[in-house]
Amino acid sequence: MIELIELAIDALPFAMAFCVVATIVSYIIGYCFGRRPTLWKVLIATLYLGCLLYGTIIDRIADWSELWIWEMPHSFDMGFQLTLNDANSAIHGLFNIALFIPWGICGIFFCKRIYGGLVVILSGCLMSGFIEIFQVFHGMSFDGSDFVLNTIGCIIGVLLALHFFCCIQRRRRKQIADMPT
Repeated sequence: MIELIELAIDALPFAMAFCVVATIVSYIIGYCFGRRPTLWKVLIATLYLGCLLYGTIIDRIADWSELWIWEMPHSFDMGFQLTLNDANSAIHGLFNIALFIPWGICGIFFCKRIYGGLVVILSGCLMSGFIEIFQVFHGMSFDGSDFVLNTIGCIIGVLLALHFFCCIQRRRRKQIADMPT
């Protein structure tokens, strides 16, 4: 328990800096894509980004000082090797897909323009690439299948969010059409 408290105290400056930077970035993205971001959108985006970076990068680093140390990679695999022969690889693949579904869903809330879905998919692809490249320079492995599966998860999230918005729009149109004149 004491070790957990010490780790939390060491991580506090990084967590606060991350929250400030993520909030500023969320507002900038919202204004650039034509939607004024509300507080709940920014909080959800910040929470999701924090969980994403913690699960993919920060949790795998033993000490905070290692965050700034560059090492040679243990393995660098650009091939797509998705095998569903055993349960562990299937769970790993599904986790990589599920990891970026919220990226697609949250990203649609920030985009208003007609090409918003493509922008969200591209940003999810870039974020996945950033995570994989960061892992390479910190002695972890780069796996091309993780990159592809993360992008597929982002596409699924965008499609789910767009379907949700289309259903809401259809329901509103029906309510307006059913109103007595």
